[in-house]
This record gives sequence, structure tokens and C-alpha cells, in this order.
Amino acid sequence: MIHWALVSFAAGILVWAVLALFFPGIWSRLSQTIRQTPGYTLGCGLVLLLLTPLLALLLLITVIGIPLSLALLASYGLLLYSAKIIVGDAVGRLLATRFGWEGRVHTILPFLLGYVLLLLLTSIPVVGLLIRIIIVCLALGAVFLAIYRWRQGRAMPVRLD
Repeated sequence: MIHWALVSFAAGILVWAVLALFFPGIWSRLSQTIRQTPGYTLGCGLVLLLLTPLLALLLLITVIGIPLSLALLASYGLLLYSAKIIVGDAVGRLLATRFGWEGRVHTILPFLLGYVLLLLLTSIPVVGLLIRIIIVCLALGAVFLAIYRWRQGRAMPVRLD
């Protein structure tokens, strides 16, 4: 049990580091989306959490939709896995801003703090399930809104406050 938790924790750090290396602005964009419109992000994420499996099922009905459905389910699964990483980074950046750590510490340290905090909160027996649902909804909404705003050409300006 402890072994699995350590492997999962290390995998989360590795995913964060690889994405930060190849897509340097992704974490700040997702974090900024969560911080600026948390309610809207949560609502969009809840809708996506509920409707994505239904849409994938509807796509499975047609022969042409089968590959689209499988691609949708694969990306949905990846987002569900990376939800704690996305929200952990947002929480870490929020804490870094509140405590004045921005620019003074490497970005991985606030991420680690936020990620560990979320892992501890989700391990609480009853409340942890509700926290997991909120984390997943925030992550799904943040990814959707970031992609939507990027496609609309209305990318949110990066603030350094």
C-alpha cells in the first residue's frame, strides 16, 4: 500500500516535470484559469465529467465514431489521472503567491507542496471522495477552458501578481 503510494507520487512528479520541460507555459495557463474563474471552471468540469462518458457511448453507436470515441475515452482517462497534478500545481502556485515565494524558489517546490497537500486531503475517508470530485472537476474545466480560450484567440494574459 505504501509502496503504491510512493510510486504514484513519483509518477505525478515525473508527469509534471516532463510537461513543464516540453510545454513550459502549460502549468501557469492552467493555474491561472483555475485561480481567475474557479466557479466557472468547476461548473464546466462538472458538466464535462458527466457528459464525456455519455458522448463516448453515443459515438460508439456509429462505425465512424468508434475511433473518435476511443480517442475521447483515452484523453478523458489521462485527464482523470492528471487531475491531482493539475490542481496540485494550481494550489502550489496560489500558496507561492500568498507567501511571497514567486521568483525566490524553483517552481517545483510549490508544486510539491500543493501536490502533497492534495494527496493528504484526498486520503481522508469520507471527505476525501468529495475533494477528489472537486479536483477532477477543476482539472477538467481548466483544461477545457484553456483550450477553448486558446482556440478563440483569447488566451488569458499571464499575470505575475
